[in-house]
Amino acid sequence: MSTLIDALPGLDVSVSRLLETLSTTWSTQSAKEQSRVSYASQMTLVLFTGASPEHGPELLKPLTTFSQKYPCRILWVCLDPDERDPWAVRTKVQAYSYLRSSMGAACCEIIMLHCCAQIDRRFLTGLLSTWLHSDLPVYFWAHRLRPEDLSCLPCELRSLRCVVFDSSIEPELEALLLKTLPNKEMLKDLAYARSLPARQALGQFLSAYDPLAIIENLNAVTIEYQKQASGEARHLLKWVRHCMTACAKLKGRSLEGVTFASLPNPSNAASNIKLTFEYKADKFFQWSSNEAHCLAALGAKLEDTTRGYPMHLRPVPPAWALADSLFF
Repeated sequence: MSTLIDALPGLDVSVSRLLETLSTTWSTQSAKEQSRVSYASQMTLVLFTGASPEHGPELLKPLTTFSQKYPCRILWVCLDPDERDPWAVRTKVQAYSYLRSSMGAACCEIIMLHCCAQIDRRFLTGLLSTWLHSDLPVYFWAHRLRPEDLSCLPCELRSLRCVVFDSSIEPELEALLLKTLPNKEMLKDLAYARSLPARQALGQFLSAYDPLAIIENLNAVTIEYQKQASGEARHLLKWVRHCMTACAKLKGRSLEGVTFASLPNPSNAASNIKLTFEYKADKFFQWSSNEAHCLAALGAKLEDTTRGYPMHLRPVPPAWALADSLFF
């Protein structure tokens, strides 16, 4: 049966020779080539995933793009629920060198480990510790994990700089990860980073209005979403509520009685997110996005004039969302 590690490019190596193989990879270049390339990593990114083989390319591309700007060593742990031997491990390595016009050259090393999803936690932690750069920050990415997979997460989570996940794919992970982390501020959501273009577009439009015009006679705020955008919708609604609260405080008003709700949309709906402000008076606000076509549409009457126009909404590239979640 094909596994995720089989679907990924790389050189099969034994665990005992892995670091030696990486060292040999770089030493095969000529002295002139070595003088132009920097092999120093800035960080280590540990990726734990239970993804199936077809998800390999959607992970590999953003990782390699990310590493072009942030040279790093990536420890990619592929948890296999069908593997029954808790001590069986397979490893692969990849090494890339990139030429960057303004910053010289940089490298990326990817160490892939295939193992049983029920692997002993202490054994896996010890194995990964031999591949970490002890003097560099360590970041962690949990992707497509089942709740039971969390039992084999590294023992020393306190040493991690940041932990990222995607609430649009696995919303149940947030509560489970928070239980294992010493500080909830360490946990970052990729969906929040992907909601940035929507927050920017809405903020730029609404900032042209007096705060009182936005909140006066407001009855309800509703956001509808397709399943693949559930995380972005949740963060967008939270942001809108925060902004509405700030407007009310600024004008000495209260939002008592105003409801904030999120509702799933049919998968065949034209928009993946639809935001609506409902008013008791002759006012309205509606914004919807169509991610597939990089478009959004806005219509509003918050004062005397009715406005409506399309927007270009550029999706956030996965590598950018990863960097934003890890570092900001």
